[in-house]
Amino acid sequence: MATGSQPDHDRYRCIVLNPNGTELLVAPNHRGFLLPSVEIPRWQRVAVNLTDALRKRWGCEAICLFTPEITLPDTSYIHGQVMECWQCAVTRSDRTTWVPLSSLSAKSFQDSVDYHVLQQSLKQLSERPGDRSEPFRRLGWFRELQAWVQEVCRPLALELTGKFRQFNACPSFSLIRFETTGPALWFKAVGEPNQHEFRIITTLAERFPQYLPTVVASRPAWRGWLMKDGGTAMADSVPSLDQWRDVAADLAGLQLESIGHSQLLLTAGARDLRIPRLIDLVEPFFDTMNLLMQRQPKPSPQLVSSKELFELGRRLYEVLDILNQSGFPVTLGHSDFNPGNILRSAGGSVFIDWAEAHVGHPFLTFEYLLSHLRRDCPDVAAFEDFIRTAYTKPWKYVVPAQSIAEAAVFSPLVAVFAYAVSLNSWESSESHDQQAEAYLRSLTRRMNREANQLDTWRTACQC
Repeated sequence: MATGSQPDHDRYRCIVLNPNGTELLVAPNHRGFLLPSVEIPRWQRVAVNLTDALRKRWGCEAICLFTPEITLPDTSYIHGQVMECWQCAVTRSDRTTWVPLSSLSAKSFQDSVDYHVLQQSLKQLSERPGDRSEPFRRLGWFRELQAWVQEVCRPLALELTGKFRQFNACPSFSLIRFETTGPALWFKAVGEPNQHEFRIITTLAERFPQYLPTVVASRPAWRGWLMKDGGTAMADSVPSLDQWRDVAADLAGLQLESIGHSQLLLTAGARDLRIPRLIDLVEPFFDTMNLLMQRQPKPSPQLVSSKELFELGRRLYEVLDILNQSGFPVTLGHSDFNPGNILRSAGGSVFIDWAEAHVGHPFLTFEYLLSHLRRDCPDVAAFEDFIRTAYTKPWKYVVPAQSIAEAAVFSPLVAVFAYAVSLNSWESSESHDQQAEAYLRSLTRRMNREANQLDTWRTACQC
């Protein structure tokens, strides 16, 4: 059992129930019962750590249901997780035992906090039992999912091996990897505020199957889908120059195929970041940024003055007008285009996590890729021109060379602005979320730096 939380770890108390919800997994000692607890390094996936710990330490194949909201008399904060031992109600560990819930009282536990956690967790488990917006809160959902996945597997000549890993767990979201006798299958489901990703992913997988994971089945009631493993994430390795070039070329290929599908993508839930829409947002955005700059609590980092904001907005209008007349088609874009959302396989690049899909100027997504290249792989970034050439080469058959050159100069500024306005936090500035406000100010400072370099870049472009 864990003895206490370290500064860089969080201690999670596990409320592990049997499939019927009538028994609880506890660790007995001479002073009473304890809830199993696990120390998890901060910023690591809670579901992975908890399910691995339950399996290895206590011999229990469990699935996470939800994180209860625990209120204690002393107002201290407690981390907890309600879980179900889905495979059986008998543990192989001699350090734990199953006890009927009906037999438990506050005196049953060594630590009274454990009893408070249990009582509040059970109360929240019983709430909203028929809420279809939270299908993963209830007991039994994993058995139902597993049976459905097995049914889907049979026509594919696949069988589940029984091994799986739960990567994400909450009442309305889920991400689970199932091992099969062939390729692994991933189940993903989404809730608010990302419900639209279900429509987007099913639309994209149908229209552009070469660049999306193969969706083998969907479960609309859960806003979930089952897909084949698409390869290894770029973030899990140190990509070579050739891999970065291939990804850039594949991104261009997907975007070229998406030409003419803007309305379909917008209907599916993609965000509208087309140039005319961005032009409409310049004034309200910088009005908000003027307020947020005034609310900055410290003089450092340096504020962007009202005069500078006005000049930045003027330059942005000018740049957007140039891009609007450049002849570039509107294409599919990805506002969270990072190495973690890019899978590599023998068949090429596969792009995932489309909750931040948009339609707009194609070069915006490429700029997001370049920003991660410069930050994560500085050695490869020295050869950025080769990667840029791999991306821009296919566009030479669509738009004039001068338009491509202009896009290369102006898209860094526009990409930051488009990303900033895609964050809903700027439209709710009255909420006084200090972290969100600080981030928006940092994006505005970056825009200002990009704008200040435009004259230099324009001169270089004309040489």
